[in-house]
Amino acid sequence: MLPSRTGFTLGLGLIGLSFLCASCSYDDLPPGVALSGFVTFEGKPIQDGLITFYPPFDQEGRGASSTIHNGYYSVPRREGPYPGPCEVQIVELEHSLGKSGKRTGPLVDSRRIPRIYNFYTTLRVDIPRRNEMVYLFDVPAEHRLPNE
Repeated sequence: MLPSRTGFTLGLGLIGLSFLCASCSYDDLPPGVALSGFVTFEGKPIQDGLITFYPPFDQEGRGASSTIHNGYYSVPRREGPYPGPCEVQIVELEHSLGKSGKRTGPLVDSRRIPRIYNFYTTLRVDIPRRNEMVYLFDVPAEHRLPNE
């Protein structure tokens, strides 16, 4: 059975769209705001982790992510979020237990950071219209969600 004309046209459209999207890059987008700073947990630098800035669910914009190494993170301007309100998620990573019982496996969520700073974040920043911005985050351990 031969495909219908509509299915064939839709298929060609999807192929064309995939080529169009493949040619897009950060260079094709307007620059965002470069971000950098430090993240600590109970006053000590997070050794390995992730920090993500993203616009609130009901607003348009562009988010950004960065790894955290020895407390430091950096997002270049070409990959940075657009100015405006952003929610911030912080996840600390640690090596999982390997076969030897030592922490030598892949990086996983340490689950030490309270959920109100990652999966149920209440952390917000308002990114100004500037070329770059520095944010320092000190995450306390005692904050918990209700019913925890």
